[in-house]
Amino acid sequence: YVLRGAAEIRVIDIALLAQYRGQGIGTTLLRSLLDEARRGARRVTIHVEENNPALALYLRLGFTQIETHGLYRLMAWPASAPVMSQETE
Repeated sequence: YVLRGAAEIRVIDIALLAQYRGQGIGTTLLRSLLDEARRGARRVTIHVEENNPALALYLRLGFTQIETHGLYRLMAWPASAPVMSQETE
């Protein structure tokens, strides 16, 4: 679930069934969203639990932590950040 605003795209919820993880599906979905955000000069934000394995994916895609709320991190990807391609990973 994604909430699109004028200045920000907020990822409310994203999940993959276990059998589909590790196949690049989540990366592809997020890259598409980051491309959309960059075209509209919007940042992307997401709250993620500190022990969530997807945290590594968000960091790899250029998200940075901007706040901490208990066990949750608010992470943001600025519209000016490059969208990492598979060739640059």
